[in-house]
Amino acid sequence: MSAETNQTVIVGGGPTGLSAAYHLDGDWTLLEGAPHLGGWAKSILADGFTFDYAGHIIFTNDEYAKQLFNLFLGENIHYQQREAFIYSKNTFTLYPYQGNTYGLPDEVLQENILGAVQAYLKYPDDYKPKHFRDWMDTFGEGIANNFLVPYNKKLWKGVPLEEISVDWLGGRVPQPSVEQIIDGAINVPKKNMGPNAYFGYPLRGGFNAIMNGLIGRLDDSGPLLTNKRVTGVRVRDKVVEVDGGAEEYAYETLVNTMSLPQFIGICDKVPQSIKDAAARLRWISIQCVNIGIENNRTDKHWIYYPEDDTIFHRIFVQGNASPYCKPHPATSGYTAEISYIPGQGRPQDVLGEQGLIDRVVRDLETVGLKQPTDAVLHASVVDMPVAYVVYEENRKPTVQLIKVWLEDHGIHTAGRFGDWEYYNTDHSLLAGKRVADTVNNAMSRTAQAERKQSAAERVRAQMEAAGITTNHADEWAKVAAAHKS
Repeated sequence: MSAETNQTVIVGGGPTGLSAAYHLDGDWTLLEGAPHLGGWAKSILADGFTFDYAGHIIFTNDEYAKQLFNLFLGENIHYQQREAFIYSKNTFTLYPYQGNTYGLPDEVLQENILGAVQAYLKYPDDYKPKHFRDWMDTFGEGIANNFLVPYNKKLWKGVPLEEISVDWLGGRVPQPSVEQIIDGAINVPKKNMGPNAYFGYPLRGGFNAIMNGLIGRLDDSGPLLTNKRVTGVRVRDKVVEVDGGAEEYAYETLVNTMSLPQFIGICDKVPQSIKDAAARLRWISIQCVNIGIENNRTDKHWIYYPEDDTIFHRIFVQGNASPYCKPHPATSGYTAEISYIPGQGRPQDVLGEQGLIDRVVRDLETVGLKQPTDAVLHASVVDMPVAYVVYEENRKPTVQLIKVWLEDHGIHTAGRFGDWEYYNTDHSLLAGKRVADTVNNAMSRTAQAERKQSAAERVRAQMEAAGITTNHADEWAKVAAAHKS
C-alpha cells in the first residue's frame, strides 16, 4: 500500500503507459495487472518459436517516433518488403485486393472490372461515403461482394458494416483508382500499395523487444509494478484501489490506459450520462492460436482469408517476420487471428482449447500452409478481450464527453483503448508522450523551470550514451516512400 500521495499514477503497462512513464518529468508509479509489461505488444517465446499478440510490424512517418524506435531497438531491427496476400477462390492475390486481382477466375475478374467501371460512373470524385459498407460500394459490387464485405463481416463479427464509420480508413486502407483496379486485374502486379509496403521488425525478441528497450531507458522516477490489477478508483478521494481494495495508491494526477468502458466501470460517483456514454462504445475481441510446425511452407508475411472455410480471418506468418522467430529455417510459425463478439463466448469456450487448436490445424491444411505429415511443434491460445475499437458515427463526441468528465477530476486517459482510437504502435507511443506533456505542462512555473531536458534531447543523449550511431535513415526513407505510393 502506498502510504503517501504519488505525483502521478499510471494505470496500464502497455506501449502508452510505458511511454508516458518515459516522458513524465515528475515521479510516477505504474500499475500493471498482468504478470508482464507490454500490453498487446508482448511476445511469447516457447519451443524455440516467438509469437506476438496478433501480427505487429513497424512503420511510421512521424520523425519523433522514428527516433524512439531507433533508441529502443538500436541494431536489433531489420527491414523488408511486405509480402501480404489474400487467399480467395483457391488463389493467392497480392494485397490490397482491390488493386491486385490478377490470377482470379475469369468470372470474378469480370465482376470486379465491370463493378469498378460502374462505380466510377456512379460516384463523383468528391463523394463522401455515408458509412463503411457504403465506402465498399465505391469500388463496385464485384470487389465489395468478392472480398470487402465477406472479409470485414468476418473481422467485425456481429457489428453491421452500416454502423461503422469511415473516419478510421484514411492512410490505413489503400484506395486505388479505377485505372489501377483495371490494371491490377489484367496485368501481373508490379508493386505493393499502401502505407506498410516496406516495414521494420525486431530481429530478436519479437515485438516485445520494443517494450524491453523502452523499459531499459526508464530512469528511477518510479516503480513498475506488475500483478497489480486496478479494480476501483475513488475519484473524489483521488485513490486507486488494487485487487478489490487490498492495496491503495493515492495520486495527484491519474493517467489511464485501460479501455474506457472498463475504466468508467470501476470509477465511483460516475454520473449516469457518463455511464451511458461508456456503454455505447463497442469493440471486437480476438483469440490468437499460435501454431509452430516442421517445414517452411510459405514466404509470405501475412494472409487474409475472406471465405467461411477457415475459422481465422488472418494468418500472421511469425516465422517470416524475423529468422529468429523460429527454431530452425525449416520450420514455420503461424498466428491465426479469430474474431469473436465480446460477452458471447470465445472460440475456445465453444470448441474447447484443443478443439480450437485442431480446427486451426485443419484449416491450415485446407489452405496449404501445412501438410498432414508436418509435425506440430507448438500450439497455444492467447485471448485479447479488447482488440479492435469499433468506429461508430458518434464515437468522437461520446469519447470526448467521457474525457471531459475525467479531466475535470484530474484523470487523463490515453492510448489505443484510453483514447478509443485505432492506434498502431507508433501512435500509442506518441499518445504516451502527449499525455505526459499535458501532465508536465500542468506543473507550477517553479517546477517547470527545473524540468528535465526536452524529449528529443533526452532521446539523442541516451543514443549517444549507448553508442547508437545508426538512425536507419535510408530504411526510414523507404518506409516513407512506400507510404506515399
